[in-house]
Amino acid sequence: MKKIPAMLLMALSALPRVAIAACECGYAANSTDTREVYTDLIETDFTKVISIEHNIDWIRQEFNKSDKNARGPLGEKFMVTNVAAVHESAPPNGLGSDAGLRLVVKGSKYHNDTQEIDMEFLTREFNASNGTYPLNIVLQSRASLDNGYNAQGTGNFLKVSLGFNPTTDFHEYRIDYLRDEVVFYADNKAIGRMNGSAVPTEGGHLILQHWSNGNPLWSGGPPKQDAVLMVASARAYFNSSLDSRKADHARRCVDPSAPDAICTIPDDRSFFFATHANMTMNQTVSGQPLYGEDDGGVSGRGSASAEVPLWTLLMGVFALGLWLV
Repeated sequence: MKKIPAMLLMALSALPRVAIAACECGYAANSTDTREVYTDLIETDFTKVISIEHNIDWIRQEFNKSDKNARGPLGEKFMVTNVAAVHESAPPNGLGSDAGLRLVVKGSKYHNDTQEIDMEFLTREFNASNGTYPLNIVLQSRASLDNGYNAQGTGNFLKVSLGFNPTTDFHEYRIDYLRDEVVFYADNKAIGRMNGSAVPTEGGHLILQHWSNGNPLWSGGPPKQDAVLMVASARAYFNSSLDSRKADHARRCVDPSAPDAICTIPDDRSFFFATHANMTMNQTVSGQPLYGEDDGGVSGRGSASAEVPLWTLLMGVFALGLWLV
């Protein structure tokens, strides 16, 4: 057997460690004064999803509540058939030709919790004649619970004018959930900040919901025709509280200082780490379809709930509302 010279071995051992794959130690955002690094991601390009039920990160929900429990005269009725993926190659239909995750609603209501971050559109507040399109941003907390699940007046509720019509084009709506602050964005512009004791301290779920329960003080409705919300994509970068995810990160992140060990999250809305094989190595989920290529190679599964972090999260949703009220 030919021996390798000792000098060569010494030279090899002196070389700096290079990451085997990019992003092994996480994904970085410069959205605050300090550089935030997130260990995990969930990315979904819904325009590439063919079969929403065969996907791994999202779950379509089905449940009913009485008008009393839902706090609206129509109650709530969530049905999995009201959630569908529309692939970019699908032919147009009567509900519109845009590709993405389609949520159709006639009447439903999400039950608020005391550890919740909300961005909510109330289409009854839209006024096309004067160009007013508000977005309600909320931290649901113990104070809002004590006030009958009404966050108005608690200091954790803002009604922000967007300055654009959200029903005519896709726009990005983003939440930065940090340790002591929550920052809300629309098209990469900060539109609100909230801090204090109302900032959630527990892990939760990322949920996309489209509903109306007839409550004249909030959702209004029901809509005169089917109301449609289209979601083109969702991207979430976070630090998980799950021991299995922490162990996965410890195994893959050997040297955070290695080149490309930490990847910067780009502003490009069309970019997904999950579509690059060397940028999501050893991720627990994200971008791994259950059944071959049925989901177009990027993750996603429904109406929807998915695990999000104990502490920090950067999440953006690229959405278009085709509301009929």
